[in-house]
Amino acid sequence: MERTVINPKWLRKIVIFGLVALGFGCWALYDVLITNPRRGAEDVEYKLLVYLQSASAASRLTDRDTTVADPGAELAALKADLDTHRKNAAGTDADARTARFLAARHDWLEAHKHAWTLKPESTTLTGVAEKLKDLDTRWKGLEAPKPLGAYDIPLEFVWLVAGFGLAGYMALLIVQVSRKSYTYDREKKALTIPGGRVISLLDCADFDRRRWHKLFISIVLTDGTSMEFDLYRFKWLEEFIVDMEYTKFPDRKPAEPEQQPEQQTEPGSEPTAL
Repeated sequence: MERTVINPKWLRKIVIFGLVALGFGCWALYDVLITNPRRGAEDVEYKLLVYLQSASAASRLTDRDTTVADPGAELAALKADLDTHRKNAAGTDADARTARFLAARHDWLEAHKHAWTLKPESTTLTGVAEKLKDLDTRWKGLEAPKPLGAYDIPLEFVWLVAGFGLAGYMALLIVQVSRKSYTYDREKKALTIPGGRVISLLDCADFDRRRWHKLFISIVLTDGTSMEFDLYRFKWLEEFIVDMEYTKFPDRKPAEPEQQPEQQTEPGSEPTAL
């Protein structure tokens, strides 16, 4: 009895795909756990500096004026009037300073939203005058950090799930294929498939090669059903099924190429050039 084994070419391909997917998953995990939280925190802190600077310019640098008790509702209200605040921010009068203060408040709250930290405990400020001095010192000479986009964190979670999910699927597929095998009795021309069913030549009505280019073949059975076989996953399976087909239908077997007779030469003599 001959038995199939897992095809090394297929296994190598699946392992490579799995490792690539695992790499994307690990990359996304690093972004979720480290990169994005750090970017989000830096953006929030920088936007807080701008917000407190605008509060100081508008004579509203107090804990009461800068604290936002309901950040979700406040952000929605500011977003509705944001274009007006941006337009009115040009100038040096009191109204312009107030408009810049409100626009900066919007940007600070939006940074919290993109960092998934938009909650009252994150927008309750105390000691804002001292905090402004500390932030001025920290950010002096530094450039504004790259802000998080609205979809940066959600997309990283999508990559995380997709990467680890695909890698897990590849690992499961390898386990499933490695547990299966086909056995072939060459004398009886009988193929035993996983599960124990035996397919003999008497059970075969035809061999469907319409998906042969994709390394699939179907055996059409005499009861009207058909069974499709993946020839790429299992080494020797193609040879077994083709042997059954050519035995059932000898006329389908391609003719063997004729061998050219070797030119005879005398010992020690040179072969005659054609």
